[in-house]
Amino acid sequence: MSAVGKRFAIVASRWNEFVVSRLVEGARDELTRYGASHVEVHIVPGSW
Repeated sequence: MSAVGKRFAIVASRWNEFVVSRLVEGARDELTRYGASHVEVHIVPGSW
């Protein structure tokens, strides 16, 4: 799989930042590893 030349957005909640921040970091690392040219992270309020 290749993400070269692709743009991605990650939307994550502020809720449970301890867990969510690590998930976002892992997702960003993997996208970069596969060649994503642009990764935006948007943090939003959590919900149920």
